[in-house]
Order: sequence, then C-alpha cells, then structure tokens
Amino acid sequence: MLVRCARKSSVVVATEKRHPWSEISFATVVNGFCEVGETGVALKQLKKMDDDKGIKSFVGCFNPIMDRLCKDEALSLFQDTINFGVVPNVVTYTSLVYEVCEFGRWGEAKRFLIDMLDARILRDGSNG
Repeated sequence: MLVRCARKSSVVVATEKRHPWSEISFATVVNGFCEVGETGVALKQLKKMDDDKGIKSFVGCFNPIMDRLCKDEALSLFQDTINFGVVPNVVTYTSLVYEVCEFGRWGEAKRFLIDMLDARILRDGSNG
C-alpha cells in the first residue's frame, strides 16, 4: 500500500480492493510521511483513518508524528538560538544529544558531540 523512495516527492499511497486498510497499513503510511518530513500530511492521514475509514488509531500511529515534531521543534529552536547570536553551552548540547538518542538518532547525537568538542565546550560547562 505504501511505496517509499529516497526522495521526498516519491511517497506514493495506493489502495486496492484486495488490500483493505487496517491500523497497521495506516501506521505505515503515517510513518512514511513522517520520515520524509511531511508531518502535516501524516496528521491528515491519521484523521482520515478515524473519520473516513472508521479504523481506530493506536499508539503506533502517533509515535512517528511525536518523534518528528520533537525533532523538528528542538532543532528549530537550536537554530534560532544560534541565529540570535546566543552561544550554546553544555546544557544546550546535552539536552539535544539526550533527545536525539531517545529516538535512536545516533548520527545526529554524534554530530552534536563533535560540534560541542569543536566549540571547545567542556562537560563542566567551561569553554576550553
């Protein structure tokens, strides 16, 4: 029912009479849209699932949306911090690393740790 490709514009949702919608197929669609950054579309699909199809949503439908929103909001705020000329400190980086690790985003955690070390921000809060 869902074909996911590497490019954002290549998420395709197709339905067929042989494959009726289920909570699992909707969760897969929601996850696919979230993975390509289309959280708004994912939310619409979730509403459609309940309204149009009468399929009861479950936690597996909401988790990808929450994951994406948390990531987007935290990273957006971090960028705003830098844009305002505020220098992030050890607490800033620790919070970001913790959040991305919670969602299994190890590459992003590594990037933040490297940025922190490059900026010479030390664990004790001092700049070295």
